[in-house]
Amino acid sequence: MEFLELTLLMLAAVLLSSVIDQLVPKVSSPLIQIALGLGIALLMGTQITIDFDPNLFLVLLIAPLLYDESKNLDKKALWQNRRPVLSLAVGLVIASALIVGFAVNWLIPSVSLAAAFALGAALGPTDAVSVASLAKQVKIPARSRNILESESIINDASGIVSFQFAIAAAVTGTFSLVGATANFFFAFLGGMFIGIALGYLGNFIVRRVRSWGLENTTFHVLFEVFVPFIVYLVANALGTSGIIAVVAAGILNVVSPRTLDP
Repeated sequence: MEFLELTLLMLAAVLLSSVIDQLVPKVSSPLIQIALGLGIALLMGTQITIDFDPNLFLVLLIAPLLYDESKNLDKKALWQNRRPVLSLAVGLVIASALIVGFAVNWLIPSVSLAAAFALGAALGPTDAVSVASLAKQVKIPARSRNILESESIINDASGIVSFQFAIAAAVTGTFSLVGATANFFFAFLGGMFIGIALGYLGNFIVRRVRSWGLENTTFHVLFEVFVPFIVYLVANALGTSGIIAVVAAGILNVVSPRTLDP
C-alpha cells in the first residue's frame, strides 16, 4: 500500500511540476521536480522502502530513454561535428574522471582511487536538459547547440560505462589504469559495432515484413519498443556496453518508417 501511495505522490508531483514550470519559467523543471521529490521524501519519512536492482534500472529506464533521445538527434549535424562531439563526449568524460579521481584521492587519501574515479565519472557528463533549458534563455549559435545536444547524449553513455568500471574496481578492490582503459575502449567500440549491426538487422526485418504486405501498427510499434531492450541485452551478454549499443542503434534510426501513409 505504501508503494501505491508513493507512486501516486510522484505522479502528482510530476503534474504539479508542469504547472509550476509554466508559472516560473526561469527555473528548470528538473530543479522543480527535485524540490518536490525532497518534499515527498520528508512527507513519507521512513515509509519509503523500495528494493530496485540497478541493472534492471539501466535496461528498463535508461536504455529506452537514451534510444529515444538518440533517434531525435540531428544526424546531419552530428556527422558534420563528429570530431568535437567525440572529443567532448568521450575524451572530456575520461579526462574529467581521471582529473577528479586523482585530485580527490590526493586530497582525501582515505577515498580509494577507484571510488574517486567513480565520482569523476558521475560528474563528467553534461546534462541534455540543461542545454535545452539554456537554449530557452540564451540565443546559442546553431552549431554550438548541435554540438552540445549531440555530445550530451553520447557522453551519458560514455559516463555510465566509466562509472560502471570504476564501481566494479571499487567493489573488487583491484584497479589497473591500463586495464581499465583497454576494457573501456573494448566495451565502447564493441557496443558501437553491435548496436550498428543490430540496427541494420532490425531494418532488414522491417523491410522483409513490409515486403509481405504487413503494415500493422501493433507490430511496428511493439517492434520499436523492443529494439532498445534487445540491443542492450545482446550487447551486454557479449561483454560490451549495452548503453553504447543502444545509442548507436538509436542514432542509426533504421527501424523507423521513412514515409507516412494513411
